[in-house]
Amino acid sequence: MNGAGGGHRPGKQFATSETATAVAKRGRPERPLAPDAPYASLAQPLRTLRSASGFTYHQLSRLTGLTPARLSAIASGHSLPGLDETLAFVVGCGTPLEECETWTRRWHAAQGAEARRRQAADAGQMEPCRVSTHQDLVAALRSVLHLTNLSYGQLKVASGGQLPKSTVSDMLAGRTLPTWQTISNFLATCGEGGLPRDEWHGAWLRARDESAGQVLPPRQRRTAVVDCDPHELGVHRALTGVDDSALTTYVPRDIDSALTSAVAAGRASNTLVILVGPSGAGKTRSAHKALWHEVPRYGVIRPVRSAELESPIPPRTVVWLDDLACLLEESHAARALLTILRGPGPVILIGTLLPDQYQRYVALPGPGAMDRYARHRQLLAEANVIDVRHSLSVNERADAQLAAENDQVVAAALTASDCGPFQLIAAAPHLVRRWRSPADPFGRALISAAVDARRRGVSSALSTEGLRSSALAFLTPAQRAQAPPGWFEGALAYATAKLPGGVAALTTVGLRRETGQPYGYIAADYLVLHGGPLDD
Repeated sequence: MNGAGGGHRPGKQFATSETATAVAKRGRPERPLAPDAPYASLAQPLRTLRSASGFTYHQLSRLTGLTPARLSAIASGHSLPGLDETLAFVVGCGTPLEECETWTRRWHAAQGAEARRRQAADAGQMEPCRVSTHQDLVAALRSVLHLTNLSYGQLKVASGGQLPKSTVSDMLAGRTLPTWQTISNFLATCGEGGLPRDEWHGAWLRARDESAGQVLPPRQRRTAVVDCDPHELGVHRALTGVDDSALTTYVPRDIDSALTSAVAAGRASNTLVILVGPSGAGKTRSAHKALWHEVPRYGVIRPVRSAELESPIPPRTVVWLDDLACLLEESHAARALLTILRGPGPVILIGTLLPDQYQRYVALPGPGAMDRYARHRQLLAEANVIDVRHSLSVNERADAQLAAENDQVVAAALTASDCGPFQLIAAAPHLVRRWRSPADPFGRALISAAVDARRRGVSSALSTEGLRSSALAFLTPAQRAQAPPGWFEGALAYATAKLPGGVAALTTVGLRRETGQPYGYIAADYLVLHGGPLDD
């Protein structure tokens, strides 16, 4: 399901598989730190140290007397290890004893940072990731000062004169929007407020934009990655029997390391990441997970039309391009995405394509044929292309079996015989039953028409009228003659109804501003690729 696919692809390629021998020699890749891990400031240097030493956790266990599981937990960032455990870890990795004092200071710093974070939470401090206006920023800065119990005069002295009382007074009264340098000095003097500095910088940028009167179009109003509903981004819901709002347990994939590296590169410069794989392979879930780990505070925009890409994209933004082919059917979309990719940033563009869509865009035209996809090839040549396989690798299956112990959906997926495990998680069987059911021949006709359009290479959505006229070809003469008034509306409700897994056979695409009606409808990927023949 994941891993490297066959054949050469244009664009920057990331290795997505390795031999079992290589894995055995150096241990399996360590999972990325969670962005909200409270002790990441200690765990990350420990991970770096172990990686540089070349030791696996099993090898380090023999040197420290700690179990591999405990050593992994120490470097997870989820809890603060004992100081003695921390020092055993670093000495086992070959650190000279004279450098242990540095690690002792790091341990105490991590302990103090988490104490300040908890104190901030108890005091009701507004976290910088929640800041969207100038007033929000003022409230957050006031909370930081409250935790220090410093007066304005004491702040001036502690900052070495860089924070005059008048400057602090104007800043905390909201009379002026301070410069980033002023806020940086303020945070340094107050001990950073117990929160990462880049979160504060993002908060300041949002407050600055709001204060300047910058109003983004509806589709460019950004929500932080961690605040986005994964289902609204296209991550399929779990099957019936679990909380409808919950996600299934994430099963680590072979591509995770390459994907997180590609996303992390977007913190320094603009980058385009494309996941290519069949329907139900887990492309969207893997993309969301990588963003959540690497850039949790970046804002997300989800363009539906190429016109929405013409306005300047703010820095530290993710342009979410799930089902990218729908957007690329518009003539100017590839050019607009290239302009963003080559413009100011950092901006991360991340999208998904089916294999046949990718091959169609990168293929050279035949002699004398019109080159419809020249811009598409230029765009994809600059992309980090990551293949997502349909089947589970040995490592992925082992991880899935562990997850299955506490997740009934993953357990059911591993025993499925009529579809792949991740397809079942995506509720694919419900889609097939909806299409094949004889209960509503008119709804079935609509679904057949949309599936037929996709299979004939129409990647853009079918308009309401286009869907209505196409559906007639999938009705018998008797059904057309006996169609009741309102047959189309009823069939549309049937075809777009949410199924037990939270998916639908037909999905609406965008909304027209003037009427509030969808631009059109598109058939579920799984039905197009795996739903069976149209005349079944």
